[in-house]
Amino acid sequence: MLETNLREIRALAEISSPIIPDPSNIKLLTGPLPNQGDPNFFDLTANDDVVLLANGIIRNTPGGLRALSGNDFVRGSGAAELINGNSGRDTLIGGCGNDTIRGGQDSDIIYGECGNDIISVDRDDDYAYGGTGNDFLRGGKGNDALVGESGNDTLIGDAGIDRLWGGEGTDLFVLKRETGAFSQEIGSDQPRPVGNFNVDQVPADFILDYNPAQGDVIGLAGGLTRNDVILTERFLTIGDARDYDSNGPIPPGSIITTEFRILNTKATVIREASTGNILGLVKDVSPSQLQFTSVSDSAIALG
Repeated sequence: MLETNLREIRALAEISSPIIPDPSNIKLLTGPLPNQGDPNFFDLTANDDVVLLANGIIRNTPGGLRALSGNDFVRGSGAAELINGNSGRDTLIGGCGNDTIRGGQDSDIIYGECGNDIISVDRDDDYAYGGTGNDFLRGGKGNDALVGESGNDTLIGDAGIDRLWGGEGTDLFVLKRETGAFSQEIGSDQPRPVGNFNVDQVPADFILDYNPAQGDVIGLAGGLTRNDVILTERFLTIGDARDYDSNGPIPPGSIITTEFRILNTKATVIREASTGNILGLVKDVSPSQLQFTSVSDSAIALG
């Protein structure tokens, strides 16, 4: 087994994410479990595991940790780690290393914490937070919430209708073509009257804190360039307003009241010129403030 002293345990506690507190029954893992089969992986059990990884515990397993089935809670160490949630509703926290974290099936919460992390949430509706560092966050097939937090982050919604927050730093929001994308008009060209309750459908990825002053950029994938898109400013009525707050999503596990608040906002709608399909929306930013770049498929193939 690996040696883990009191100093390391205290250091791990100090970097604990304030939005994802450790369960009281968390167990420090200092060696492999009895059920290990494939030497390329460090496997947890098929039950609901709640573990804290000792520093370097999975350094010799090239496939990383597999949480398997169960609703698992995994907090990484200060080392660089590969963590796979697999199935179950998992909470996966990287710790202070340059980690690669994959959610897998079911709705997960992933937090990179500190370090330059690669996070891929995969299926269902997930939450992913980059933490500090320059992080790469990829959504999956569900409707995900991706939050870069501090650092120069890259956020890719992928499939589904996702909400994207870059946070502090120069962030790259990548928009991709999707099969069956929405091409109809949405919203209106004038502000909605007070008391309007005709709620608009959000049809594509919604960038909620684009900040021109911080150098944020929108990346166009699939061979698209700035000349291939059309920008229009529209006024939308959407709700619940709490789901589209520019400061970030409601933290997972929070108690949500039954109060429903409609949000009237303006947004720049980004359409592919050749099809009319909506690629994404940008909240409270006019078309002239947006900066674009083209990104190759190889540049965003991480995760």
